[in-house]
Amino acid sequence: MKRLAAIALALTSWAHASPVIHFVMPVPSVTDAVILNAIAIRESGDNPEAIGALGERTQYQFLARTWHRYSWTPLSQAASHPDEVARVAHAYLLDIRLCLMARGLPESPYFIAISWISGPHWTRSSATAREYAKAVENLAKAAQVEPLR
Repeated sequence: MKRLAAIALALTSWAHASPVIHFVMPVPSVTDAVILNAIAIRESGDNPEAIGALGERTQYQFLARTWHRYSWTPLSQAASHPDEVARVAHAYLLDIRLCLMARGLPESPYFIAISWISGPHWTRSSATAREYAKAVENLAKAAQVEPLR
């Protein structure tokens, strides 16, 4: 009888020590094109010739330091090089995705937008960055229902 009680105790202990399996619903992925389109609309109304108050250029409003990290073309000539603008936008977005992944943050439109405006290695987000991110997120959600362009 003591032996059966010991076996039952061992089985009960083993059952409680087993790993718990959690099922997580995957977050629907948003394509790079949808995210970049939402950013372009929020940044400049998708105007490739837009120039911001701090000298930002293109529909994505790249600052010079960001642009020069990915391109040898002068930022002042970016509007006349749409293929280069697209290449830089995709390269910057890839860096943002890699940084988010390394930090364990979701690659959602919201976090991508905060990274876009604050830089890939941000540690704190301002109220302005959060408002911007929410606007980009809403544009991306709308694009998934109906294309923005």
